[in-house]
Amino acid sequence: MTQDSNYFTPNNIKQDSEVAPIFIVGSGRSGTTLLRNIVNASEQIHIPYESDFIARAFPYYFSKSELDNEDYRSLVKMFVYTSQKEGWHMSEEYILKYLKNTSPHSFADVNKSIYEAYLQKEGFMNQRWGIKSPVLIANLERVSHVFPNAKIVHIVRDGRDVYLSYRNIHNRGNTSETFGPKTILQSSLYWIDAVRRIETFNRHSEVLKTHNKSIYEIRYEDILNSPSTTIKNLFDFIGIEYTDSVLKEFMQSKSNQKLLCLQSYHQQSVQDNLKGSIDSNNTEKFKKEMSRFERFIFEFIAVPYLRKYNYSIEFKFLEVFIFSPIRSIIYLCARVFNNYRYRKRDIKLIKKVDIH
Repeated sequence: MTQDSNYFTPNNIKQDSEVAPIFIVGSGRSGTTLLRNIVNASEQIHIPYESDFIARAFPYYFSKSELDNEDYRSLVKMFVYTSQKEGWHMSEEYILKYLKNTSPHSFADVNKSIYEAYLQKEGFMNQRWGIKSPVLIANLERVSHVFPNAKIVHIVRDGRDVYLSYRNIHNRGNTSETFGPKTILQSSLYWIDAVRRIETFNRHSEVLKTHNKSIYEIRYEDILNSPSTTIKNLFDFIGIEYTDSVLKEFMQSKSNQKLLCLQSYHQQSVQDNLKGSIDSNNTEKFKKEMSRFERFIFEFIAVPYLRKYNYSIEFKFLEVFIFSPIRSIIYLCARVFNNYRYRKRDIKLIKKVDIH
């Protein structure tokens, strides 16, 4: 199917407005891609490349009650700029024509139309749509304002193994493909802020009695150790049918075969997994690969949340209450550090796109 075909068949797409979209979030290197691939293998939901368009465009377009063609043009540019593969391999012309045809009047409808355009182009018209983007963890309030019925899945992984994963990326030597925090301190601040944002979102939702049962937390380690039970429970939350086939060579599914990886080092990682299965040994590598000093630093900062998610604690004396005031200051620094990073990204967006 070419990008210029079937513009005028939006009704072919099975998209009930009452069906909740799925959002997978988490600290980077926590297994969001693995989880996306498993969900895609269900052939009931298709989650494409990453995009944080919904959060980045929100401040400019959420409150608009009417959108015109110039708004559509700016929104398309924002989507392409904030989505991997320069707009999921969709041309600006294709997306713009789809928006003009469907005439979405709200920001939520714009999001639905863009995702529907992708599903139609790739031949997944009868599937629900979803988004996988770790950085959306910083803007869950925006997501829930746009889609109050959204199903948000938070995947968490032991932050010490997250640090090792980032360290391996930086140690590969190809600076054009490196990303994420470099040092143990940066990685600790990044991880702790992510899980605390989830905690804050849950607390606010409970107080306001909103977004009831809209967020589901899953541990990366549980996917590896008890895959069938863990994924079945997740599918129950999402509202799709579970079969054992989703865990058997899930990378061979049609949905995942269409998704090419962004970095070359990641391509090899996927090739290694094409035949196989989930590696239950891919946990607690920090016990051998992190120095004692690195493990101490991470636990000093994150021990309350390592305990919260049932991860092992080596330096148990760090759980003493006397360290809590120091951590409060550190957590504030983590929030400031990450907010600064996000602001820098938003400034680049404003410079890149003519916002109406």
